Amino acid sequence: MTSVSIFVDHQIGYSLAEQILRDKFALRAAAIIVTADDAPSRWWPRVTPQQAPTGVAFHQYDPAAPDFEQVLPEVDYQLFLSWRHIMPACILKRARIGNLNLHYSLLPKYRGVYPVNQAIINSEAETGV
Repeated sequence: MTSVSIFVDHQIGYSLAEQILRDKFALRAAAIIVTADDAPSRWWPRVTPQQAPTGVAFHQYDPAAPDFEQVLPEVDYQLFLSWRHIMPACILKRARIGNLNLHYSLLPKYRGVYPVNQAIINSEAETGV
């Protein structure tokens, strides 16, 4: 069975995670949901521990915690959905097969947080994921 850790830092990312968790196979495979306490709540609601499905661990990411990687299980994949932190190699190595990062623009244009906002500000006719 495939195992997955999901990293989200606001409600939009969590909505995507919910879609993944609704799948009966993914629900059994989800190991942990990680969110960031410093997530901006001005635009979107934060993800709370109460939102984690039964049996799925919930943890708040603290980039200053030297032992954070020990909280994470080894999994097949790590999904970064609406995640705003650059992750150190020791965390990325927790995925046996690979990491997937969803970004709301066509990279490398509009790297960083709020790329859709930048595309709108710059009157872009199109953007992507």
